[in-house]
Amino acid sequence: AVLGVLKAGAAFVPIDPDYPDQRIEYILQDSGAKLLLKQEGISVPDSYTGEVILLDGNRTILSLPLDENDEENPQTDTTADHLAYMIYTSGTTGQPKGVMIEHHALVNLCFWHHDAFGMTAEDRSAKYAGFGFDASIWEMFPTWTIGAELHVIDEAIRLDITRLNDYFETHNVTITFLPTQLAEQFMEL
Repeated sequence: AVLGVLKAGAAFVPIDPDYPDQRIEYILQDSGAKLLLKQEGISVPDSYTGEVILLDGNRTILSLPLDENDEENPQTDTTADHLAYMIYTSGTTGQPKGVMIEHHALVNLCFWHHDAFGMTAEDRSAKYAGFGFDASIWEMFPTWTIGAELHVIDEAIRLDITRLNDYFETHNVTITFLPTQLAEQFMEL
């Protein structure tokens, strides 16, 4: 969904469905989101007036027939200075604030990440952070842009250090970001 939004020439706003309802409502209103991509079982605030597209379940956008006129790679007027995404701060000092990130900044992050961690297409990276957290951008985009494999960590094993370690070993995960306390336990294991 994230790549589809960018490919269409739009910008995305990552919202963790576990956020409190008030925070989700605020982000949708403040960002001016016109389209909400969601999964089945995730509620939409009553105040949201934009369009909602379901990404899974019985009636999804993916179940619609393709139009033979659809372009494989749609052309857009997007440039390096256009908005790629907007991410919201934690709001610990008041209301969350939307931070706007342009394409060139995202590309620079990816190049830096590839260089700093010696990342190659042979790496296997884990997406551990919640979708609304800025670390999730660091997990997804550098991995995708270099052609490496991305493993989205299931909620059932996120906080179980032994199961997480088993997953990383079984799937040969080579790069990941973990919260400091968890990383310390992980390295001891």
